[in-house]
Amino acid sequence: FLGEAKADIYGAVAGLPQAWERFAGTMAHEMDSNEFGARKLANKGLVGRAARMPTTILAAITDGFHALNYSAQMYTTAFRTAVREGLSGDALDSRVAELVSNPTDAMKAEATATAQERTFQRPMGRGANFLKQGRKLPGGRWVLPFIKTPLNILKEGIRRSPVGLATTAVRAARGTLEG
Repeated sequence: FLGEAKADIYGAVAGLPQAWERFAGTMAHEMDSNEFGARKLANKGLVGRAARMPTTILAAITDGFHALNYSAQMYTTAFRTAVREGLSGDALDSRVAELVSNPTDAMKAEATATAQERTFQRPMGRGANFLKQGRKLPGGRWVLPFIKTPLNILKEGIRRSPVGLATTAVRAARGTLEG
């Protein structure tokens, strides 16, 4: 709907406090939302912290933008739902506020998926499992320091290229196109 862009921007601004909190929390505690779990701190102390700082900063930025995009999508979905219910004016604003305060599981899932897509943090597919296993080998983290983000950037690049357009056309022709 036409007002979705405004709702998205409003949601992003509303998500700034939580984004900052996630960023600061990740920086302070070196705990991010990566799928490999908590980091193993081989080098403790100031030297270890300094060595981990680049990846900590990347994780903190990702976590902050995840929160920002989650909030933006939550407001967009709430706006879309309220418009489909035929609401406008103050009734629309009230319904959006109500939905954001008490989102459905479907709204939460959509906001999570959107935040993961916009931060290139979608779960990796089965084909990338060999890369994850390679990270577990001795020295694997040095050879493959980043997997998820580069793979997701590559996937998005392909999806938005002529190859992606052709794939969409094939799905449409088969009748299996969704969304």
